[in-house]
Amino acid sequence: MEDWEKAFSAFLLQQQASFDDRDRKAAMILKAHHLVGEILAQVDLSLGELGWDAFRPQFAAIVDLATAVLEDSNKSDVSVIEARWKTGGVFISSTSATLSFTLGIVDPLFEVCSRCRDPVLRRKALDLLARHPRQECMWSSWSAWKVGKVSLTPLRDRETRHADIAV
Repeated sequence: MEDWEKAFSAFLLQQQASFDDRDRKAAMILKAHHLVGEILAQVDLSLGELGWDAFRPQFAAIVDLATAVLEDSNKSDVSVIEARWKTGGVFISSTSATLSFTLGIVDPLFEVCSRCRDPVLRRKALDLLARHPRQECMWSSWSAWKVGKVSLTPLRDRETRHADIAV
């Protein structure tokens, strides 16, 4: 991971001046994926959920990178995600939805929503997923938003709500 970081930093120093907007966003997405890989490689799972707390700065950096990638795209439509949530997931089309056959920023935001224990960062990640409908390979911003929304619900509330479901 360190070698990749060194090589990527050297590449950026040499090439960044010639980047257009698309290249700049691609570099930010690559860095977000690198941070996710770094987190997953270094987390101490023996600590349970507390193991993720050591990576709050990386989670914050992922949210900052995602904000930079998404916020200047002028494709923001929170109502689409909220409507899909309220209708149980029925597909609602949006003229502002982005489709990509490459990995983008949804997966790193999903990692923040599902692993980071800082509720402020989780809500920021959820907000970005909600306001920027995207389908990136198998990653749907709606699905990531839905999982993240459920994970914000305290465990005791989820257990109470689903207590009547037979196991």
